[in-house]
Amino acid sequence: MNPTNPRRSGREAWLGVLFFVVLGALVVVREPAAVVGWVSLVGLPGAAILWAVRQVRIARRTPGAPPPSPAVVARRGGGGPVTPLPTEDPDGPVPTLDPEGRRRVDEIVAALDRAGAWAPRTPDPALLYPPVADRGTPVTVEDVLQSLGEVPYYFPDTDPTDFTERLAGHANQVEQWSDYLVEQVADLARLAGGTVAVEVRDVHQEFVDRPPHALCTRLDLRVGGEPLVLDYLGAVKYLSTVLHVHLARALIRAGAPYRIAWLQGDHILLAGLHDMDLDSFNADLGLPPGDLRGWGGWTWVDECEPVALGEEDTPPIAR
Repeated sequence: MNPTNPRRSGREAWLGVLFFVVLGALVVVREPAAVVGWVSLVGLPGAAILWAVRQVRIARRTPGAPPPSPAVVARRGGGGPVTPLPTEDPDGPVPTLDPEGRRRVDEIVAALDRAGAWAPRTPDPALLYPPVADRGTPVTVEDVLQSLGEVPYYFPDTDPTDFTERLAGHANQVEQWSDYLVEQVADLARLAGGTVAVEVRDVHQEFVDRPPHALCTRLDLRVGGEPLVLDYLGAVKYLSTVLHVHLARALIRAGAPYRIAWLQGDHILLAGLHDMDLDSFNADLGLPPGDLRGWGGWTWVDECEPVALGEEDTPPIAR
């Protein structure tokens, strides 16, 4: 962008006014009754004067050079990595964490790193300080993971996909139509390392006249070339875990390099992790031990029993 010169803009504006005055005068001298001449002599110069004043004011407000880029960097203490400074928050000051909150974020990022959850690279914890601070304290692992999508708000040059190749979140209370199920399949295959081919051959769904808004679903998959067919009675607006559990088991059988764990709550958080002791992992994160019903700390998905929310007594069928 070329900066605007206020003097040049003002000079050009007043030359335009003079042009209309001279043109109008010539027309009136030759034909006193000419409407065009009087308009050019009186009306157009008046409008042009207003336009000229506005242009001069705009030019005077225009900076002579563009502002510095917000992508300024600052080196953290101790010769650590270079971290971008957050841009100014249009809604107020950038949220900050106290020393204890920053220490907690550092610990959570390090524990997830040891478990293999970050890919293709580990984020600098400082990127997470503002979005985590915006969620309040005390800092939890859910805060850290759910704030990843908000990082670009404070650091526009940061792409969360640089860190989330083996992380995903599935909403519990959302319609379970076929397109969302296909997304879940793709997520699970990615979390397990993306080395096992998973193909969705067919998805068939139909309503069943029984509560709670039951939806009969049949999924025809191929996992590492082996068939996996799932038939279950789910709920339209609530996530059943039949797909998650059976696909996680099939991916292990097919030799996937990562094992899928979940942390259940209002939103199911999923991660592809090294096969390790989850009790120690949960302890590092300040979480209770894993619960096979899904409501403790991180739990291996393949060890849980599948739940079809449209069925009360009949277990889902997997073959």
